Amino acid sequence: MADGKNGLVISLCLGWIAILAMRAPLAFLPFLGLMAAGLVILLAYNLRGRLFLGDGGSYGFATGIGLLTIAIYNSPGAHAGKAMPAEQIMLFFAVPVLDSFRLTFARLARGQSPTDGDRDHLHLQNRFGWPKGLIVYLVIALAPSAAMMAFD
Repeated sequence: MADGKNGLVISLCLGWIAILAMRAPLAFLPFLGLMAAGLVILLAYNLRGRLFLGDGGSYGFATGIGLLTIAIYNSPGAHAGKAMPAEQIMLFFAVPVLDSFRLTFARLARGQSPTDGDRDHLHLQNRFGWPKGLIVYLVIALAPSAAMMAFD
């Protein structure tokens, strides 16, 4: 539910890949680097309005990041035998997931289908404009998980 603003999904994926790279076993790093390089190229086109992800692109990236997170979590590491703690994974996706729940319940309360589109996403563009809203959203979404890394 975050595909409506240029740069949002791709930037989130880049942030998540950076955090995952800090927890990933060495065998994952070439794949994460290749994925990040591809996302940077896509981001350049997306920010210029020349590439639109749409639902398929957003869901595809979300699935890829989710599967990577599960694979890295299940890798051996220093956190109860795992590469990253489950609490960090909860923080990882907290903002988009909570926004999705908020949107679903708000739409149901209005008598709409939860799958109907609208402009009620937590983009922060109305409050901060673009691109400041994008930067604020990224900080809100990525800072908790990144901070957990710093205090680990």
